[in-house]
Amino acid sequence: MKEHSGTGAIRGEGAAGGIDAALRRFADTPAGPWLLVVVARGLLLFAAYCFGESRWRRT
Repeated sequence: MKEHSGTGAIRGEGAAGGIDAALRRFADTPAGPWLLVVVARGLLLFAAYCFGESRWRRT
């Protein structure tokens, strides 16, 4: 049995791949293009929300 030291994330070991790997996994699914469209629209809507929140928020 392998003992884990807890430094796998720091050393880059394992299956972590970042946003590029996540989007490639979405693209490899049967509904890949549609999932990418949904993700892109969600990011655009979130950007618009953040812009509006920063522009018109009263502090």
